Amino acid sequence: MISRSIVTNRLLTMICGTLLVSLLLTAPMTPGEEESCESCHSGFKIFPAELIGPLEVPVGVEFEVTLIVTNPGNNDDSGDDDDDGHPSDLRNIHSELDLTETPHLALSSGSLAVTTPKVPSGATGTVIWTLIASAPGTFTVSCTINGTVHYDHTSDDPDSHPYRVGPIQHTIDVKPLPIRLSSYSLSTIAGQDRQFEVALSTLEPISDLSIILSENLREYSNLTFPQFEGEGDNGNGNEGDGNEGDGNDGDGEGDNGDGSFQFPIHLNASELLQFNLFLSSERKGVEGSLAITWVNFSGVRQSINLSVSIIERPQVIEDSINWNTLFGQVSGILLLGLFGASILFGGYPRKTKIYFARMRFAVGNRILLHCSISYFIIGLTLFHMLVLLVGPWGDSKFDGPLILGYIGLTLFLALGVHGRYQQQLMKQFGYRSWILAHRLLTSGIVVLGLIHAFRIGTHFAFLRGFP
Repeated sequence: MISRSIVTNRLLTMICGTLLVSLLLTAPMTPGEEESCESCHSGFKIFPAELIGPLEVPVGVEFEVTLIVTNPGNNDDSGDDDDDGHPSDLRNIHSELDLTETPHLALSSGSLAVTTPKVPSGATGTVIWTLIASAPGTFTVSCTINGTVHYDHTSDDPDSHPYRVGPIQHTIDVKPLPIRLSSYSLSTIAGQDRQFEVALSTLEPISDLSIILSENLREYSNLTFPQFEGEGDNGNGNEGDGNEGDGNDGDGEGDNGDGSFQFPIHLNASELLQFNLFLSSERKGVEGSLAITWVNFSGVRQSINLSVSIIERPQVIEDSINWNTLFGQVSGILLLGLFGASILFGGYPRKTKIYFARMRFAVGNRILLHCSISYFIIGLTLFHMLVLLVGPWGDSKFDGPLILGYIGLTLFLALGVHGRYQQQLMKQFGYRSWILAHRLLTSGIVVLGLIHAFRIGTHFAFLRGFP
């Protein structure tokens, strides 16, 4: 029995050891570090952050708002000349754009909340959001930023402090487009000639208007302006070869007297510009656009694209039977049924033995059927695999669900060998060990086979979305 004095000594030793470890953990890593940390964290400068974007945007046109976070590399407020005395990294910067107060502004793509891994000392981090406005007005976009400042000291464990910037705001004036088109998308089928009439109306005066057809469409189209008499059209929106007019006469803008004119032109408020686009192509489908650019009343350059496409004529595909797919599907369904029958003839569950006995089905015949069906399954599995790999699954030999099928076939081959040499294995390991191994192999094949079928089989397509 241990004496009381020994227990007391051991208890005191444990208490002293715990206190010593606590002191070591709470003590400064290096002499003077506490003073150094206090000097550079007592008044570190806030990292400059700026939210910029266009001052004016039209309704329905995407625009970008950019957040710029700058790490100047100096967070020392001591006033000395050592700009890199306390370099630091800004990490895990979480920037989130706030549109709750601007219901007519929406995110066009991406996420309002963005995490930037790191802005090193002396570097700049940028986050860009793409927005779109559904109504006119003056809106204020706000953004909040938070992260962690990591200070680079002499120790291996740099100090870190939370970093947060209050909402940064940017005001955007959203105005409707000063033009309106009667059509924004034109298309025809290859081999069918078609002419479109498009009207461009103005809501306010615009200048420097140009209409240019994309290069890939000029071979298959012709662009004309019927309100300008005569010809002189070269098909790309830059008509005529004379000098531009004075730009003050509405419907005769840029007219040289012979019916030809040149872009850009000027249109007054409530003015209408009519143009016709003729599309013709016997070749394959072509996609392009009609680019319309102008300068609005405020002097801001704006643009919009009218999409133009020549759709490829649909091809009639003759119905044909894919025999590889058909044989693969039928053999797969047969495999599931035959495997279930093999399990029943094998005497699992145990009640099946009773049912076969009541039907005066000899045990030897039952086992013979069990083995025969199992050997047939091996051959049918090889056939199932070959017809599908030669056919529709030839380019996906190593997809995950197919690999499960390969593993299941390997286990089934092992199960066949295990059953073929039943007597020898039972003498070596005993009946209990043999039957346990046989059932484990069977269970593994059932699980892999069902997953393989559910993930691939056309008849189980509703389960393919399972992870």
